[in-house]
Amino acid sequence: MRKCWLAFGPKSLLSLVVAAGMACVLVACASTSQAKKTSTSGFLGDYSQLRPGKEGQAQLLFINPEAQFSAYTSILMDPISVYASTGDSALGKAPKDQIQELLNYLDATVRDKLSGDYTFVTTPGPGTMRLRIALTEAKGANPDISP
Repeated sequence: MRKCWLAFGPKSLLSLVVAAGMACVLVACASTSQAKKTSTSGFLGDYSQLRPGKEGQAQLLFINPEAQFSAYTSILMDPISVYASTGDSALGKAPKDQIQELLNYLDATVRDKLSGDYTFVTTPGPGTMRLRIALTEAKGANPDISP
């Protein structure tokens, strides 16, 4: 199994961006501009390959220009992790049931958006990429995300 960081084909990347954007809307309805300051959560371990994003992109990102997406037919998706920076952050203060609801929604949306291009599997194998997602911080005007 090959290791990829944020490396998706054009259709899949667009789908993933849409899914992530939908999750962000649930949490941060008040702000649509890029954050001015970034702190790392520890999710990646090594942040040295991240570069500043352009207007409308994530503040820090990595896209592997040599990734060959046609070699992948399936995705092994790890459970989505939560990395709250502190207990005083919006994510740290959010009720666990609301965080779980958000994680369930994000998981289902990512699977829905990528299932047209890839098969989701539960074991590594040839042609399988691993997808790791983390919700690392949340800020919003209204911490209640329940429907």
